[in-house]
Amino acid sequence: MKRELKKLYRDRVFDLVDKITEASLYSQQKAGRRPIFGADSVSANFKKVLPFQDYEAVQRIFKNLYKFSFISLKHPVKERAIELALTYDIEKLQKELGPGYAFVGRQYKIQLGDTVFFIDLLFYHTLLKRYIAIEIKNGIFKPDHVSKMNIYLTLVDEQLKKPGDKKSIGLILVAAKNDDLVSCSLNDSSRPIVVSEYIINSPS
Repeated sequence: MKRELKKLYRDRVFDLVDKITEASLYSQQKAGRRPIFGADSVSANFKKVLPFQDYEAVQRIFKNLYKFSFISLKHPVKERAIELALTYDIEKLQKELGPGYAFVGRQYKIQLGDTVFFIDLLFYHTLLKRYIAIEIKNGIFKPDHVSKMNIYLTLVDEQLKKPGDKKSIGLILVAAKNDDLVSCSLNDSSRPIVVSEYIINSPS
């Protein structure tokens, strides 16, 4: 009963966000502005793993650089501290991510047999009809970040995806990246993944 009520609440939240987002997009289109903002080119494997009709819309949702100027943390910064700071004011985070992001949870628990995983941030994108799993790294990009994200996306699709939903997407946020290494690391992945950099305020 508790699980059914939780699911009903989640579905109603998604529907509400969807309606608000669609209204916002309509007003932007009417004013002649681009409805979905994002970089024209991001470090991702979307072109390889997504159907042609989905590629452009997904590509435009993401950015190469996310500016989390609304949080301020002293170095050295721990990943959990960044995660907590980002979700402290979820509305500002959603504004920087862009339209359509409905927050599902932080340290979202997902299980495979006896092994438990925790996704840093989990969203449902009401425009793309996909879950978006976000991992936050406080250092440079490493290839094993992709391996971990592949597991998360597989489990999210198996356990959370509903009829009508599309393949979940992974967003790996890093302090710095080498695009050649990212491209090589994503080459063998069948799951849609994007690697982006982020910046935060660092008081002296």
